[in-house]
Amino acid sequence: MIEFLGAAAVMVLLAYVFFIPALARKNRNKTLSRAQLNLALYRQRADELAAEAADPEDLARLAAESERNLLGDLETPAELAEKAPGSGRMLLIAALGLLPAFAAAAYLFLGRPDLLNQVPAPDLAEMEQRIEALADRLKKNPDDLEGWVLLGRSLQMTRRPDRAVKAYEFALKQAPENLDLKGLYAEALAEANGRIAGRPAEIAGEILAKDPNHKAGLWV
Repeated sequence: MIEFLGAAAVMVLLAYVFFIPALARKNRNKTLSRAQLNLALYRQRADELAAEAADPEDLARLAAESERNLLGDLETPAELAEKAPGSGRMLLIAALGLLPAFAAAAYLFLGRPDLLNQVPAPDLAEMEQRIEALADRLKKNPDDLEGWVLLGRSLQMTRRPDRAVKAYEFALKQAPENLDLKGLYAEALAEANGRIAGRPAEIAGEILAKDPNHKAGLWV
């Protein structure tokens, strides 16, 4: 569990490295006052009137009207900002802070954190040692039915069906009418022979004669 959380934290920190340039970039947006904007517009309008008005009286009247509008606008103290400085950076920081929390909550509710504490499956060498230890124990205690079945299934899992057949034969001596055991024996025998025809098919027929719905018999 600790190793998993540590690895996840390292991955998050590595991902955050890509956001450092955006966080370190200085805000280049400038605040433009409304008075400065109105003054610039007034000067532009004055130039346009001078170019358009042919009558000096009309020019004087329009200029006076433009000046009155400018004075009225200058009395308003409000300022026009293109963009609040730092607002985008704060939003990015908030998103980066909340995303890991949402991801962790989603994993706790939808994931399988219980699997982190499970003991990993034994490797092949360890499994081989256990199988051989079980085989040695059964030589001293050949009447252990469950032991023979376990040995047969273990040998099938490790791709040794020929030895699994012998293990099931010892088990069948103690439970010759067990249909499930017969199904395992027929399956191992088919794997060892490389074909189902012959004895495996005969055993499957015997199983289905007693239980037409038997899964192992139907599979074989």
